[in-house]
Amino acid sequence: MADAKDAIAMIDANALEIHLNVAQELVMPEGDRDFHWLDDLAEIVAKSPVPILVKEVGFGMSQETLAQLKQIGVQYVDIAGRGGTNFATIENYRREARDMSYLKNWGQTTTESLLEASTSDMTVLATGGVRNPLDILTALRLGARAVGISGMVLHSLIQAGEPQTLELMRAFQTRLAQLMTLVGARDLASLRQVPVVYDQALVNYAKQRHLELQ
Repeated sequence: MADAKDAIAMIDANALEIHLNVAQELVMPEGDRDFHWLDDLAEIVAKSPVPILVKEVGFGMSQETLAQLKQIGVQYVDIAGRGGTNFATIENYRREARDMSYLKNWGQTTTESLLEASTSDMTVLATGGVRNPLDILTALRLGARAVGISGMVLHSLIQAGEPQTLELMRAFQTRLAQLMTLVGARDLASLRQVPVVYDQALVNYAKQRHLELQ
């Protein structure tokens, strides 16, 4: 809790984001092996002077995890699903034997995680493998209140520079408005009433996880 308060005070933060990264730690050669994150997180949520946002790091969230977070008072989550930066793969390359590649597809995708969160009343942010305006539209339709595309933005900054990246973001804004028009949605509320057709893989996933499709 002391570290959390120090971080908030350091930059006069109006919110604090805390990452859940068990899979990353287990693959990391020098990673933690002693996990008691839920108790620590409950204390931070109870005592923090600012809202706490809990974020995964590319492995998604299940309805069970979301229920645990809700129970300790978390109101904001970033599901950060599989499909973007893969920290299991990154950390496996740091291992001498590189013997944990079987975890490269571990966890829920962003879409699967949004289905897992569909009955939650928490504020859900979506990140992980979002690469174009249609991905953003899809995440918003499936319940995300906001969508993050940090990986793509960083790659653009490194490879193309700031002016081109700003232009890319402006293009995304324009394209997203066009897509809203394409599906007949005037705003986010009406977007969430647009019918959805799921592919068979997602239907199968939802059936096994006992999730109701929207």
